[in-house]
Parts: sequence; structure tokens; C-alpha cells
Amino acid sequence: MSKYTRQITLGYDKNGNRVRKRVYADTKKQLEQLIIEEKRDFQQSQRVDATVKFGTYSRKWLETYKSNTSPRTYAMYRRLLDHCSDLDYLQMTDIKRSDIQLLINDIYNKPYLCKKVVMTLDQVFKAAMLEEIVIKNPVAKISKPDII
Repeated sequence: MSKYTRQITLGYDKNGNRVRKRVYADTKKQLEQLIIEEKRDFQQSQRVDATVKFGTYSRKWLETYKSNTSPRTYAMYRRLLDHCSDLDYLQMTDIKRSDIQLLINDIYNKPYLCKKVVMTLDQVFKAAMLEEIVIKNPVAKISKPDII
């Protein structure tokens, strides 16, 4: 059982209502750290656009960040994103590491393709983080085959 507890005000929601949460920890130091993390996560969640779907954002990303590449490179990115079509109808904020891993597992017998898809997805999610569409990058630490 936790020794320390505190009710904190995280901030205010979009309707102006105060948002509170009770946090628990075993030590004062853990409690203070947890309070900082909870407040940070709440502030970030208020900025996230939870309605953006992967298919919509990935096309926007392609046009915005890869339109100045050579036609051949642009076509490569488009083909790589085609391999990710299973994610197209998921909201960016709902995509989990397991969704990415399942996608990679389907092409696991093609190591070079796996590497390229993971690199492309990583770029897409890093851009989405900078635009405050997602809080975390689900591509981190995805298991992919070694290229021989």
C-alpha cells in the first residue's frame, strides 16, 4: 500500500472545468516526480489533436516534408507508406507499439524493407510529435530483422 498520497489540480479542460487527480507513491521523492509527470502529461494531452488519422497525416507528411526530394525518392516513400495501409484508418493517438510490430511482422522475411518502413514511420511520428499531434513515438524499439 502507498504511504504518500496527494490530490493535485492538473489544470483546466477545454470547457474551463478544473481537472483533479489523486496520486499515490511509496516515497515523497516518487510522489513529487509523479506529480510533475502527471501535470506534464495532462498539459501535453490538452494540445494533442486526437482526431487525425494516420492515412491523412502520412499523406500530409509526404507532401510537406518529402515534396522537394527527387521523384524517385518521393515514389519510394509513397511505396513504403503503402505498406502501412493497415494503419490508415487509425487515429494517430491510438496507434500503439504493438500495431507497428504487427505491421513489421507481416514483412519480417524482407529485412531491408522492414528497415525502410521503420525508418519512414519513425520520421512520420517524430514530425507528428513536433506538431503536437502525438505525445509519444510508438516506433521506438521495434523488433526488426538484421540485414545481412
